[in-house]
Amino acid sequence: MGNSIKRLYQEPDEVWLSDELKTILTNAPENGVFIDAGCHVGVWNKYLNKIMPKKFISIGIDPIDHNVGTYDHFFNYSIDVIEGIRDLHIFKESACNSLFKSSKEIDDLSLSWMEEIGTIKTETRTLESLLKKSNIDEIYFLKCDCQGNDVNVVKSLKSYINKVQYIQIESNLDKKLSSYNCGGSFEEDIIEIEKLGFKAMYYVIWELDGLPAIECDILFRKNKLPRSRADEVLKQSSIRSKLRGTNP
Repeated sequence: MGNSIKRLYQEPDEVWLSDELKTILTNAPENGVFIDAGCHVGVWNKYLNKIMPKKFISIGIDPIDHNVGTYDHFFNYSIDVIEGIRDLHIFKESACNSLFKSSKEIDDLSLSWMEEIGTIKTETRTLESLLKKSNIDEIYFLKCDCQGNDVNVVKSLKSYINKVQYIQIESNLDKKLSSYNCGGSFEEDIIEIEKLGFKAMYYVIWELDGLPAIECDILFRKNKLPRSRADEVLKQSSIRSKLRGTNP
């Protein structure tokens, strides 16, 4: 992983909205494909609709359909490396729904929004099979928010992995304080994604008042991505003064 990944200090409600990320998003080509895996109520897609200067293609994926008509393409599935039927754990806060149970550490905190209220059956599909169905050849940006399963979502691209330019995942900061009982950590997730041919660019920690920092978002770029106008802007941007190099 090295020392090149930076921590970007942002307010908790701006983890997707940094100036660096906005520059990358708005420099997408005409009809660039954006995938929102674990899209919930479509907040990110609404943000894209506000900032994008060119036409883009949006794909939303969620096991529960909150988004009729919001995306150009919507798939009502869970995403995993293996296709089949699994239990989906339903929590009081629907944004926390997951293929995994909450961890004992989270249960011990007695967080009201992480109270499990039941399970339902969900069909899991790979991103590869959904993209083949959609006749999609290239993906500009993949954003994952799949509650403990983000690395598997990326791996489920399979033959499409080399057709993605940018990936954003959510990850655990501390393996000992994971939100879900699936293990994994920030460092391990970076290693797994970098094995697939990507480089971690920066990460954003988000915190809730009175609670320890549990999760973060990590942005990756394809290793062989040609130098683009977006990267030039990032290199020269004054926002770089806000970046502090830290070893995760």
